[in-house]
Parts: sequence; structure tokens; C-alpha cells
Amino acid sequence: MKRTTFEILSRDEIRQIHQASLEILANVGVEIDEPETCKMLGEAGAHVEQGKAIVKFPESLVREALTKAPKEFTLYGRDGTHPVKLEPWATYFTTGGYATYVYDLSTGARREVVSQDLADAVRLADAIPNCHLLANPPAAPRDVSQATLDRHQWAIAFTNTRKHILSEARGYDSIQDALAMATVVAGDTDSLRKKPIITFDATVISPLTHDRLQTQEIVGGARNGIPVSISPGPMAGASSPVTLAGTIAQANAEFLSGLVVSQVAAPTAPVIYACWARHIDQRTANVTMGTPEYALLRVCQAQLGRYYGLPTRGGGVITDAKIADAQSGYEKMLTCLVPAMAGLNIVSGMAMCDSINTMSYEQFILDEEIVEITKRILDGISVSHEKIALDLIKRVGPGGSFLGTKHSLKHFKEELWIPQVSDRTTWSQWHEKGARTAEVRAREVAKKILASHPRPALPADVEKRLWKIVQEAEKKASSA
Repeated sequence: MKRTTFEILSRDEIRQIHQASLEILANVGVEIDEPETCKMLGEAGAHVEQGKAIVKFPESLVREALTKAPKEFTLYGRDGTHPVKLEPWATYFTTGGYATYVYDLSTGARREVVSQDLADAVRLADAIPNCHLLANPPAAPRDVSQATLDRHQWAIAFTNTRKHILSEARGYDSIQDALAMATVVAGDTDSLRKKPIITFDATVISPLTHDRLQTQEIVGGARNGIPVSISPGPMAGASSPVTLAGTIAQANAEFLSGLVVSQVAAPTAPVIYACWARHIDQRTANVTMGTPEYALLRVCQAQLGRYYGLPTRGGGVITDAKIADAQSGYEKMLTCLVPAMAGLNIVSGMAMCDSINTMSYEQFILDEEIVEITKRILDGISVSHEKIALDLIKRVGPGGSFLGTKHSLKHFKEELWIPQVSDRTTWSQWHEKGARTAEVRAREVAKKILASHPRPALPADVEKRLWKIVQEAEKKASSA
């Protein structure tokens, strides 16, 4: 049985984009606001302009980095469970966003996110089968010190899910705290290196800029054996050319510059080729993601990742709709199915709406349904003597029925997708049960999961040590 796939770039077009990216790196360069990293790159053969933070990368240095970076690796949950093996054509789904608002599960009102919302969302992610890891914890609580927000996110994530966690660390101090927490959970440094339970999320600022904290995150992750997801996010028509080919060429150059930083800092460091390239709406000047162009950019990224032999991650299951409605349905299906068919390894965006600014528990459940549909399409159709069932067709014959046959009972579950939320009853049956919309049904499922799925608690002494790291970071931040 062949996996369902989708590609749009020819081999020659991929090479054109690659060559354009190399020319950008060699002749335009990238601003890197981190003196030690600039010095390190200069010693490795890059050209660092005197008196500036502009670094130009010769093709040989990029080629060497691509040779050194591992082609496949596995991300692990905190107990060594829930492995996510990043290899060609393996696709996983997850959250994404750092939302600052949430739709309250009880009242439906949109309000600022607090820590309990993040804990509930993480616990929901732990329970949902097709949320394979926790990426960009889907909420950024406003009831904690924003100077140590990332530490709170790490601690809440560790104490509410067994799955792998991908999140940001803001500079060397933050990196050390995240590593300390991960080490406490993993048991020791060697265990953490052998089976990494965290990944760092580093953002490239478009156009062509690595700021100090994000650069330190790439270097710190590489030197400590922690995978780093390096993610450009240019906006076509604003921080990159309005043409999709120009945007992906620039984004590719931005990623490759980060890849070189990681491989010079620590050869063979695991790196994920991430990208959130999107465009602005020409009428409103707002960033937009639930678009066909957004999906097409993920296809280009997936193809470039395979061209380089690198694992990939990008936004998907994304919508600009403000609530779980018809618009969110068709936009999320588009931005989930197309990147998945293209072979993007990690598709991030479950639980999010409002251009990833607002989290919705109901949307999380509906996204699980969308992912299930996508996975069914990826599975394709199995063709064999048993599946063609010619003998059965002959036996039943004209006017007969296949209901209740052993063949139907044997194969219906593997052949036919069965929804958990979608309604397939008649209108009268639906009306008699209260005429509940998909959003209402999803809310009921979310409440049921949160009421029944226990928090996967760590040993009490481990949790105490995690929160002590957070408290120490808060003391340090308040005295700075």
C-alpha cells in the first residue's frame, strides 16, 4: 500500500531555490547579534564584516554543515515513552502557538490565559492520541512574571504530560534552567543526551537576522545535545518578497545560517528544519495563515528538507478564524492535509485559532478529528486479493447484500474511518438529541477528558526541584 503524497516543486526548481539561498548567504549575509558566535563563525571560515554583526557564509561552510547534521533522530517522552522518530515521510501532529487568550471552557468567553489553562491544555494533549508531542505549549499565562514565563511553561509542561516537549529558552540563563529541569526529570545528563525529552524552539527574525537570545539558544542546545528547531517566519509582502518562491528562498537561507551556527558550535548536533513562512493580507495588512499559500509554503519546505535529508516541522492545522466555525474547519483541513501529504515531519497548530493568538479547548478536540481524517487519507487504499474480494462479490451476486458478511465484519474497522465528534445521524435523530453543533459536542468531549484523565504526576521530590528552579529564576530576575 502506497502512502498518499503531494509535491509541487521539480528537482530543478528545488536546486534553483537552494542556489538562490546560497547566494543570499554568501553575498548578502545574515546579521547575528551575538559577538561570541560571530567570532566562532569567523574562525570556522565565515566572513564577518568588521565593526558590524553581518556574517557571510561561503558555500563550502553550508555544504559542510549539511553533511554533519544528522538525517534522522528520535524525540522521547519523559519516561522514554511516546517516541517520535523523525525520518522521511513520517508525519506527526502537535500543538503550537503560545496563545495569550483562551475561550473559557465553562463560559465560552474569551479572556487572558492563566496557568491553569496551560496545565489543562497540556493534560488534554497528554490524553489525545494524535497529539504526538507538546510543541510550543499552546498558552502563555499572564498570571506569572513574564520575565520567567518560559520557566513556568517548562515546569507546567513537565508536570502535566509524559510526551516530548518542544518550547523556547530565552538565552543562556534560560537554557541552563530548562536543561536543569530536563535533567531532573530524565535522571541525569547522560540519559538526557541519549534520549532527549526536550527540544528548543529558536526563531529567526526575518529578514536575515538572528538576535542574541535566539542565537544563544541554537548554540546552547547544540552543545548540550538537545535538538533545536530553527524556525524562520518571514511574511511575504512585508519581511520577505511577496512572491512565494522569493519568500521560501529567503526563509531557506535563514534556516541554513542557523544550521551552520549549530554545526560549528557542535558537529552532528540534531536540528529540525522548521518554518512558519506566511504572508500578510493585502487588504488588512494583518498576518494570515489559514491560506492556500501557507499550505503551499509548507510543501516547499518539506521538499527542501528531504533534499537536504533533514527532519522538518512547520505550522499546520492553522486558521485565521476567530472561533471554531465553518471557516476554521476548511482552513484547518487545508493546512493540515496538504503539509501532511507533502511529508512534513511535524505539523504544529492543534488547539489554536485566531492566527494562533487564541487557544480553544473545543478546537483542540475538533483538530483531533481533522488529524484523524488526514491520517486516513495518508494511509491510502490497500489493494490485495483479500481486499478486492472478487470471490465475495461473485457469491453475493446481483441484488444481494454485504451487510453482516464475515468479510465486512473483519475489515470495516480498518477500512472505514469512524468519527468521535462528527455527526452522521439523520436530521430527525440529530434534532431529537438536542441539535447540538460540532462545537458543543467537542466541548463535552473536552470536559469529559479533563474530568477523567489524571495528571501524570512526577515524584513529589522531582516536582519540588522543578519549581525550585523556577523560583530561583524569579529571584534572579527581580534583582536584576
